Amino acid sequence: MASVPPPLNVPPGWTALQIGGHLHTLRILFCVYGGIQLALSVVLLMAALGGYISESRTPTVGMSPVLLAAILAVAALAIGALGMLSLTAANRLGQRCQRTLCLVAAGAACLGGALGIALGVYALIVLLRADVAASFSEPGGAAILDAIGDGRLPADVVGVFSDRPGAAALQRVAPGLRWAHAPKEFSDRAAYEQALGDAVQASAPDWIVCAGYMRILGAAFVQRFEGRLVNIHPSLLPLHKGLDTHARALEAGDAEHGASVHLVVPELDAGAVLAQVRVPVGSGDDAQALAERVLAVEHPLLIATLQLLCAGRLTEREGQPQLDGHPLFSPLALDSAGNLNR
Repeated sequence: MASVPPPLNVPPGWTALQIGGHLHTLRILFCVYGGIQLALSVVLLMAALGGYISESRTPTVGMSPVLLAAILAVAALAIGALGMLSLTAANRLGQRCQRTLCLVAAGAACLGGALGIALGVYALIVLLRADVAASFSEPGGAAILDAIGDGRLPADVVGVFSDRPGAAALQRVAPGLRWAHAPKEFSDRAAYEQALGDAVQASAPDWIVCAGYMRILGAAFVQRFEGRLVNIHPSLLPLHKGLDTHARALEAGDAEHGASVHLVVPELDAGAVLAQVRVPVGSGDDAQALAERVLAVEHPLLIATLQLLCAGRLTEREGQPQLDGHPLFSPLALDSAGNLNR
């Protein structure tokens, strides 16, 4: 990312907040719909069991209650499976992963009467949007492109680099700015990171943002771009480095959780922290609910930090962050108005 206007010309789309709102609504609707399906499945199973018991006690003439019970049982199992699919989709919507599974659940919902059709059509309209697809694969990257596109971030994207050739964010930039290769295309990790590094270096970025890139970068790559690599991590570093941060925050009994923007160093999530945002941990929170609240503030934190970086106000000198030329000994804090403060 170079701090040079003009803004990137990207297609108009929903903001990160709008995308989050629609996905949250879909998650609730799929939870309700899945619950209804499971309840109906239980009712049908009880009816099937009742029919079987009735036939065993009092044989009847005509259509066998056992056959009817078998039909009801099959229907119950099918509806129950669809209910589990809906609940799984609700879970994945909260995590913004497995978009294909969510699309399958949306299509299946269209087979379930008026309520299912309404939910399925709404879900398909949302999930088939390019900006929503991008938020599943690299939500931070989508937020950056949105901010550049609407002028909030005065920067120019000089390249989008991905280990997944199908990543949706690649489609939001010109073909000449795309680099996408799977590591399996190379003989080993070192060869892959050498090629990735060469491509990044050729684009001459001022800052390199790891947005949705889930691989641990090797020491050689990190040292090659020392002081220019920025990452966002869903915890209040140095707490909870690595994965499963939300569940670990709950297990630790933390009163607060949040996200951190930090410089990347060879050690995992150990670089100097530039800025943080905090959210309270509720007594009834589970990992998914906490993750959703953190995700809602991650993007504003990332964009606010990048604004300072691109303006030249936030810099790095020998591993020490500097704000307006003065050492930054503690992370900047994002307030409710979206501003970063000492």
